[in-house]
Amino acid sequence: MSTPSLQSLHSLPEGYRALVIGSTGAIGSAFLTHLQADPR
Repeated sequence: MSTPSLQSLHSLPEGYRALVIGSTGAIGSAFLTHLQADPR
């Protein structure tokens, strides 16, 4: 069973690309970590 945060990434289309602004801050860094963990 995946976590709710990873489940929400499934709403993004296959092969999506993301730009994270402020990835050195706490929230941006956490968001970037979740995006990088997504196998798609």
